[in-house]
Amino acid sequence: MDGLEFRVLGPLEIRRDGAPIPATAPKQRALLARLLLSLGEPVPQDELIEALWNGDLPRTARAAFHNQIRALRRLLGPEAVERRAAGYALRAEPDALDLARFRRLAAGARRGPASERAARLRDALALWRGPAFPDLAGDSTTEADRARSRRSA
Repeated sequence: MDGLEFRVLGPLEIRRDGAPIPATAPKQRALLARLLLSLGEPVPQDELIEALWNGDLPRTARAAFHNQIRALRRLLGPEAVERRAAGYALRAEPDALDLARFRRLAAGARRGPASERAARLRDALALWRGPAFPDLAGDSTTEADRARSRRSA
C-alpha cells in the first residue's frame, strides 16, 4: 500500500503519492472511515453492514455492502481491503493514517527533555486540520468512532 495516506484529523482525505484521491460517495466514505479507525484489525461484516444502514437495512444490504467493498478496492487498490475470517480490514502502514502519527508523536512527548517533548507536541498538533470527520457528522456510522478518536487523541 505504498504511497497511500489517509487523513481523518479534519475532513476525510485520501492521497496517493501526495495527490488527492476523490471519494465522494457517502457510504464509501463512511465505510472507509470505519475501517480506518480499526486500521489493520478486522471489523465484522455484520457490524459494517449495520453501521452503513443505521439499523434500517434494505433487503439488498449484503449485496450493496459487497458493492461498496468492491468500489473501495477499485479506489484504493485490490489489496487494500482484506477479507479475513473475523471480517474486513484495511491494509495500510500505520503511519499512513494521520491519527496513528498523532498518537505516536503524543506518546513520544511524554519522555525526553522539555524542548523535545514540546517539539513532538507541536508536530502532533500540526496534523489537525479541524474536527475529526466533520464531513461525516451526523452519520451514525462514525458518531461513536468520532467520539472515540477525540478521546484517544
